[in-house]
Amino acid sequence: ARIFDDIGGMLAYYSENSEDVGSFWVHDFNTRDFIGADSTYLVLSDMQTPMGFGIAACANQSEAEALAAEQENAMVMSFKDVLAQLDAGELILDPEQRLNQEMPGGMDHDGMNMSSDS
Repeated sequence: ARIFDDIGGMLAYYSENSEDVGSFWVHDFNTRDFIGADSTYLVLSDMQTPMGFGIAACANQSEAEALAAEQENAMVMSFKDVLAQLDAGELILDPEQRLNQEMPGGMDHDGMNMSSDS
């Protein structure tokens, strides 16, 4: 087992190492309880986190969207989508670089679809 003090640090380690991971656990932003990450939604923003990655986990999408609404430059993604984009090399974890990155899938920084056909 590996323990990280920032979700971004955990994700960076995962993306840079080829270890087989049985499960990911994160602290829920609202309750501070440990929860299985596979069912969480992450808020990626420029909020202060222990190692500066600006990523917080919420137990459900509505809580994540509420937290994102309180942050500047925030987007909401499911944990599974974050892993998929990391695996594909499409997601930048550093918040300063991430803010300058074109959002994947036509999403803007608050996670809302920007395409005109939605």
